[in-house]
Amino acid sequence: MTSSIGTPSLTKFSLKFSGLANGVHVFHFETTTDWFRAYRYEEIDQCRVNIDVRLNKSERMMVLDFVFAGSITVSCDRCLDSLEIPVQHTEQVIVNFGQTTQFDEDAWMVSEKEFQIDLSDFIYETIVLQRPVSAMHALEDCNPEMINRLQQINMEPTSLTVDPRWNKLLE
Repeated sequence: MTSSIGTPSLTKFSLKFSGLANGVHVFHFETTTDWFRAYRYEEIDQCRVNIDVRLNKSERMMVLDFVFAGSITVSCDRCLDSLEIPVQHTEQVIVNFGQTTQFDEDAWMVSEKEFQIDLSDFIYETIVLQRPVSAMHALEDCNPEMINRLQQINMEPTSLTVDPRWNKLLE
C-alpha cells in the first residue's frame, strides 16, 4: 500500500501513521528556504531538499528509510560568494511503539497513544550535518576580486610584535 501526503506547512513535517495498514507506505516532503530560516541557522543561505520516506509498518514497530536529495547554498569560506552544495544522503530510523515517547540517535520510541511523528527537527539536523566543515570553491572558481584582496592583505607586513616571553619556546 502506498500513501502520499502533500507539501507540509512551513513549521511541521508530520508523518501520520495512525490508521495505516501494516506494510510499506511512501511519503514525500520538500524543504524551503523559508522553513529552514525559521530555525535561525545562519550558515545556510538557501535550502532546496526533497525527502522521500519509506515507512514499513508492522504491529510493534516501524522502519523509516529516508532519502535526502537536493542542494543547500552557503557562503564560500574563502571568497564569500554563494556556493551550492549537493545533498545526497540516506538514513534509516527504527521506531518502536511503547509507553512513552523518546527520540535517541538511531532508535525512536513512540507512545502507543501517538498518531503522528513530527520529523521537522530530524530533517533540519540531517540537512545541517550535510554542510561541510570547510566549504570553498576550487581556487579558480572563487571571486577573483576577493582573491586579489586576500593576496594583498597577506603581503602587507604585520604590525604585531611578538611577546618576547614566547621566544624561549622557539629555541
